[in-house]
Amino acid sequence: MRIPRIFVDQSLEPHAEVVLEGAAVRHLVSALRLKPGASLVVFNGDGGEYAARLATLQNKKAVVQLGARDPGIAQSPLSITLLAGLARGERMDLLVQKSVELGVSELVPVLTQRCEVRLDQSRLARKMRHWREIARSACEQCGQNTVPVIAQPQKLTEVLAAAPRPGFVLYPESPLSFSAACAGQGTAVTRVSVLTGPEGGLSEPEVAAAEAAGFLSCRLGPRVLRAETAPLVAAALLQQIWGDFV
Repeated sequence: MRIPRIFVDQSLEPHAEVVLEGAAVRHLVSALRLKPGASLVVFNGDGGEYAARLATLQNKKAVVQLGARDPGIAQSPLSITLLAGLARGERMDLLVQKSVELGVSELVPVLTQRCEVRLDQSRLARKMRHWREIARSACEQCGQNTVPVIAQPQKLTEVLAAAPRPGFVLYPESPLSFSAACAGQGTAVTRVSVLTGPEGGLSEPEVAAAEAAGFLSCRLGPRVLRAETAPLVAAALLQQIWGDFV
């Protein structure tokens, strides 16, 4: 039986005791149904993990005894930044979750011309908490110990200036294939960014702006992929080319 992994938002030290309250305890009891003496793995997103034991569970508090620190799964040698057009509802949730599983380092929701999502400050705050919780849960499931950055939604002009290079913009009508675009970068790439559109895709002026900023326009294949599918396919291919997929 697989040992459950728990994310905790606090500092951790080898062989220390950690007190858990609130949502973390409810997760231990309701979802995992753990009892005192149970083994678990605890991590806080700093890149390591701790074998641990649930010592006590009472009065809505849990005491967990940590063991030695273990680096766990190594980070991919490739840092991937996904610049994804802000999609609606469950599509964005899926993108966040699967980006973690694919070893993406950063996900930046991008506000584009055809974006159909409108977020006021209150709703944005709720969305950010929701997406970051999805990312932490995905780390618990897949074994990753570093929680990717889920950035605040940004305008296209802002992300183009700051994104790592090389950069690729996915555009179904581009004559250049994604594989050919990657092949032209050599074998020593350690950082990369991919720009994709929302449900309605990127407009021609947006693609042109990305190209003017140094992004290579390219297509993934003969079929038009959904907003939540295209960046995930690109991330998987990038991990195969320069990352840790074998």
